[in-house]
Amino acid sequence: MGFVKPSKALIALFVAGALSGAFPGEAAWASANNAPHAMNFSGYLTDASANPLNGTYSLRFSLLVSGSVVWCASYSSVTVNSGEYSVVLGSTAQGGQSEMVASCGSAGAGTPQSNANLPITDSLISMVTSATSVQVALEVYDSSLGYEQLLPYFQVSSSLFALQAETVGGYDETQLTKMDSTTGNILSQNGTPVIGPTGAWIGLGTMGGGGATGATGAAGATGVTGPTGSNGTNGATGPTGVAGVTGATGAA
Repeated sequence: MGFVKPSKALIALFVAGALSGAFPGEAAWASANNAPHAMNFSGYLTDASANPLNGTYSLRFSLLVSGSVVWCASYSSVTVNSGEYSVVLGSTAQGGQSEMVASCGSAGAGTPQSNANLPITDSLISMVTSATSVQVALEVYDSSLGYEQLLPYFQVSSSLFALQAETVGGYDETQLTKMDSTTGNILSQNGTPVIGPTGAWIGLGTMGGGGATGATGAAGATGVTGPTGSNGTNGATGPTGVAGVTGATGAA
């Protein structure tokens, strides 16, 4: 049959504004605050003669980071109306089924795996930077040809990084301390206040006051006698002593 991926300009005529933070026909990621593990993908599909399609189609999507597939899923019941379609990637809606990453890019049917792998989690993009290429590939199923890949791939917009806000330096929210914005207290993992706004410990096992001074310990053993010191310098000459008494006169 053959399918055509229209240009971004043509897509914009039909789905402009549908994708917050991304070009129409590209992927849009949810906001950073409690970001769901899904992304919306909308586009416009025609046949090889540029006629808009209508009906239910099987589409397969893959997420590529630096050219390598890190996520793959098929959607077996996507409604296409006058060429327009919209799929929430990472959701089971419209027949969403996770597939082994090796399935994407091949014309044959994919290899299903547990839908526990269907959500698009932050771990898939944990090492992504602004210089990393992140793309979405789209394949459309044709009964006579199998899956046909549409080229070029769709470039994901910078709003992708909203999902990375779930981690800080590789640690997720369950591994980070939190602050109560009302009291200023630092909270433990289970929500218990442990440090007050002044920095004092207020959690369990709070430190008590200082105890009384203990008794003086016994004197230690006498240390070893040190070596004899060097001789000091000679002192100054003392004053002349008083003259002694005159002795008795000798015999004549």
